[in-house]
Amino acid sequence: MEIVAESSVILVHPSGEREPVSIRIGKPYRVNDHEWACPVKAPALQIGNHDLRGSDSFHALMVAQGFLRQTMQMKVESGLTFMDPEDGSVVDVPFLFGSSASTRRRSPRTRGFKPSSEIPPGPAQP
Repeated sequence: MEIVAESSVILVHPSGEREPVSIRIGKPYRVNDHEWACPVKAPALQIGNHDLRGSDSFHALMVAQGFLRQTMQMKVESGLTFMDPEDGSVVDVPFLFGSSASTRRRSPRTRGFKPSSEIPPGPAQP
């Protein structure tokens, strides 16, 4: 898979356990005269090498992006949290995928993330 977009986040379980997540979108490719596919991969989210299909390269890319967004949003709705590995802030999934529909105001510096005070603490370190 030729990667065209990638993001790394930390998945935080309700227990506080933290797991690194790498989300990758590959370059769309032509399957046949009427169909394109766009590969995605996020093993920590149980997404192996999946090829999402569309009628052209743009459609396949949007289907892939939508699939990843929906998968991450479902994880949040089930009680999990995504966190920025660099500053520990909580990732606003809709904003990460380009939605301006989030109700939170954000400065350009926060890039769509929420304060880490909104997530459970991790396991105690020795």
